[in-house]
Amino acid sequence: PGPGDPYIYSFGTPNGRGGAAYVSRVAPAQIPDLSKYEYWNNESQSWVPNNPGAASPIIPGPVGEMSVQYNTYLNKYVMLSTDSSNNVVMRTADDPTGTWSGPTTLVTSAQYPGLYAPMIHPWSGTSLLKTTSGGTDNPAYLYWNMSIWSNYNVVLMQTDLAPLKTTAV
Repeated sequence: PGPGDPYIYSFGTPNGRGGAAYVSRVAPAQIPDLSKYEYWNNESQSWVPNNPGAASPIIPGPVGEMSVQYNTYLNKYVMLSTDSSNNVVMRTADDPTGTWSGPTTLVTSAQYPGLYAPMIHPWSGTSLLKTTSGGTDNPAYLYWNMSIWSNYNVVLMQTDLAPLKTTAV
């Protein structure tokens, strides 16, 4: 969550890789109790308690294999997912409910055939990642894992967020 935010957010899509993206939230102490979850509804611009059917998309499909993290360097939420061409795309937003930016392609399936599951490293954008000399890694770098079907391998990727800091995304 962002600074001072008391909730844990859960982002999801329907089964498969081509659905819209939705978001719910819950207080950390209430994670095991599904009746305590609230679901974002765009029509009412409000959180609806204990009713997953009230959720409405925060991003229309196709959104596949999504990963979301609050990024302190950008002071925004960052979302990685795959698109209809199976490219890895990134979006940003000030709030987990949006408005989300349009997709920026980070890598294409032509560059990495069979790519899937772009997952943001949980230490990315924190002081926990260190350089080889022991210093704190550059917070402008977003680190993420990308899986590849053909050899069932996971690749660590790095994206420089500095250009986004100077432009509206």
